[in-house]
Amino acid sequence: MLESTHVQSVSIVLGFGLNHAIPSKIYFTDGKGADSPFVDPITSTGQTVVGDRGYQEHALFDYLQTQNKHFVMRIGANTTKTIVNENDNNPVSIIFSDAQVLLGTEENKNLSQKPVRLVGYHVDGVDYWIATGRRYLTAERIAKAYKLRWGTSKIFLPGGNAICASTILGI
Repeated sequence: MLESTHVQSVSIVLGFGLNHAIPSKIYFTDGKGADSPFVDPITSTGQTVVGDRGYQEHALFDYLQTQNKHFVMRIGANTTKTIVNENDNNPVSIIFSDAQVLLGTEENKNLSQKPVRLVGYHVDGVDYWIATGRRYLTAERIAKAYKLRWGTSKIFLPGGNAICASTILGI
């Protein structure tokens, strides 16, 4: 919305299917709050949320697992990870880590209650850490699902326009 020469801040939170470029759910906010509260209403039982580091909340990961909602979310590289068990990795893959972990710490009051699968992979000089509840997919498929997230964001940023859209994807 334009008012005189000032632009008011508005945030759009969109729900997409990874295979479609049409939003299935749209929420508008005042642009000041977090987008993570929209994960639950946008996601149906059995769907998978794909999101970036802004959606990293260990309690949210616990909650989604209890609701039969899945997630593929990038987490911060400095997140504390306690390994429960490790999966084998293909030495010629982009995957450098695949393990069941608890995230956070008791001291910081952010320790996850349920283990998540954490896939680490390296592309173009960048390490990515992806937390997921999808235990039966290959680590490479988890990495690909996260990569697909960026294809939908680019739809809303043609030519560098200053439109900001947060995307929550269902697969």
